[in-house]
Amino acid sequence: MSPDDADSRRVLLVGHGRWGRLYADALRDVDALAGIVVATAESARRLRGPGRPEVGVDLVEMIARTRPSALAVLSPSPFHRRHVQTAIEAGLPSMVIRPATVRADAARSLAEAARLAGISVLAGHELAFTQPVP
Repeated sequence: MSPDDADSRRVLLVGHGRWGRLYADALRDVDALAGIVVATAESARRLRGPGRPEVGVDLVEMIARTRPSALAVLSPSPFHRRHVQTAIEAGLPSMVIRPATVRADAARSLAEAARLAGISVLAGHELAFTQPVP
């Protein structure tokens, strides 16, 4: 697949809280939303419907089902490390809204895993790039 192929620019969104909804809308607007991973079956049920992206509760299953080119991790902070580690193991670059982990030693370990795998991980903060959400 070439980098210009629309299918090569699809992002699996992990988390659908306040910021996750904004990212989902932005990705959907540019036809880059591969799917959404949420924490509960109830949340998944509410998000499913005709014309909507794939929704699921199991990250590994959703990676296999949607075949994204990257992950955007906007889940609650205690889950960031696990979600980014899953992306690294799947060979997928990821963007995680900071913190990447809740402990410095875990962040160093995650950074080393990404380096060894040759996988890019961006830890950013939405307020650095957008206006605050009211």
